[in-house]
Amino acid sequence: MTIEENEKKIAVSNVRIAIMVANESEDIEVLAPYDLWRRAGLIVELVSVEKKNTIILQSGAKMYCNSIIERTNLDQFHAIYLPGGRGHTKFLEEKYSSDKLIKTLRKFANEQNKWLLAMCASPSILGILSVLGNSKATAYPGFEKSLGKNYVDEGVVASGNVITGKSVAYAIEFSLLVIEKLLDKKTRNSVAKEILYVK
Repeated sequence: MTIEENEKKIAVSNVRIAIMVANESEDIEVLAPYDLWRRAGLIVELVSVEKKNTIILQSGAKMYCNSIIERTNLDQFHAIYLPGGRGHTKFLEEKYSSDKLIKTLRKFANEQNKWLLAMCASPSILGILSVLGNSKATAYPGFEKSLGKNYVDEGVVASGNVITGKSVAYAIEFSLLVIEKLLDKKTRNSVAKEILYVK
């Protein structure tokens, strides 16, 4: 099956994911999920927490976001995703409109059919905000304490309405698990087959 044929088989869904992006976000943790979720038919938007659409990722690469957080209605999304990298700390800093993001994360934690997604260092944000409830989560080594009793030493974890990944090494596995949980296993397997992912 060609890529074009596979794309025709996957219908565009109405499930929306906002990828929050800051200067120095980890490149692969932004781009791999974005690519795979789009392949699955999810509606994905890159939302800058900076005051501008152009972001400088951790490697120095430039990327252009669909919108900036001040102009985005986060309630329209079914999932908020926080990638890791050095920029993850900005998700908690007031000057980066974190108040709006924090309120949305807390709201999503208590709503049915809403998802909290995070990788690498960013699951620590969910721990600091106390939005995990009874959900288990993983994080990059060194950030375990912020998750407390919720921490589990696994590569990728789906628990309740929370999906987390330990590091950039798990970006593909994490992204595919999100597809499975937000859509279905058939779509997850179709995307995995297209990129020749075997596990």
